[in-house]
Amino acid sequence: MLKYQNRHSNDFRKHVKEETLLEETASKRKTKKAIREVTFENKYIKLTVVPEMGGKITELLNKQSGTQFIRPGNVPLDDIDLPKYAEAFLPPYAYGFDECFPSIGADIYESNGTTRNIPDHGELWTQAWRADIQPDKLVLDISGKAMKYNFRKEISLHKNQVEFKYRLQNTGDEAFDYLWSAHPLLSVEAGDEVLLPQKTRKVRIHAATDERLEDGETANWPELIPGSSSFDVVKEKSSGFASKLFVENPQSGKAALYRKRFDESLLIEFDTESVPHLGLWLCYGGWPDDDNYTADYSIAFEPTTASTDVLSEARQLSQSVYIQPKEVKEWKVAFSLINAKPVDF
Repeated sequence: MLKYQNRHSNDFRKHVKEETLLEETASKRKTKKAIREVTFENKYIKLTVVPEMGGKITELLNKQSGTQFIRPGNVPLDDIDLPKYAEAFLPPYAYGFDECFPSIGADIYESNGTTRNIPDHGELWTQAWRADIQPDKLVLDISGKAMKYNFRKEISLHKNQVEFKYRLQNTGDEAFDYLWSAHPLLSVEAGDEVLLPQKTRKVRIHAATDERLEDGETANWPELIPGSSSFDVVKEKSSGFASKLFVENPQSGKAALYRKRFDESLLIEFDTESVPHLGLWLCYGGWPDDDNYTADYSIAFEPTTASTDVLSEARQLSQSVYIQPKEVKEWKVAFSLINAKPVDF
């Protein structure tokens, strides 16, 4: 274990831990693969990243209380094969915090007579990212395959807050469209509270297990289904419910998960000028709809550039982002761990 001491703060430490995944069978893994877990922490937060697995964040811990906010994996890291490009986003990979780009849903992108296949949940989560460990931050970056670009994410800690700075550059000679979404799967239990931006009264339905919620329609928040219990309170896993919703053009770029039993919250903040929409994933045992996998129990607040998961639909809605050759786009998101329930919701 290597330790890096921040020259500016006695609280901040970074740890780099190298683990080797052992060969299991000749058909599954013919060579040994080293997977780094980059963990850095201060007095308040411990955060762990796996650069070789799409830059996935696997831990966001409140060190003051021991509360883990990121939904952990069901399988130990050293028992998992690294995902292959274009693999479906399913267990054992469906956990932690990933980035979805240039689409969330699998899609076919056509432009200037060229057709490109975009994988499920985009192409970033299945690839190894480059990691630059600096004294006060971790800088991750990756080059595109479907399009020519460089995607960079800079992570830094500021007391009880994690700041994510994003930078996208079109490195090719052709402009292209994209959508981006953060994809942090969060741990929950029944009774926790889902706090959407102020004055949210309507949400757009993208998908749902309940047939009364029709794709593309709008529903009242937090009722969603007339006569049902409120959906701003997390339901039991046994409910078998799952839905992807969107808050379109929220008045504020704030959302929070209140962990009621712990009296703690995760507050997510984003700039609505560069990131104008918020996706909301509610999964209470309703996904995956496949007996080969354990049903998931999590939620996700997903700041995003479009109110759909699919790039071609975003283009139809005039919500895709168009980036010119050599152009740079930048935006920020912040996660704060706070005591009690936020008062401005």
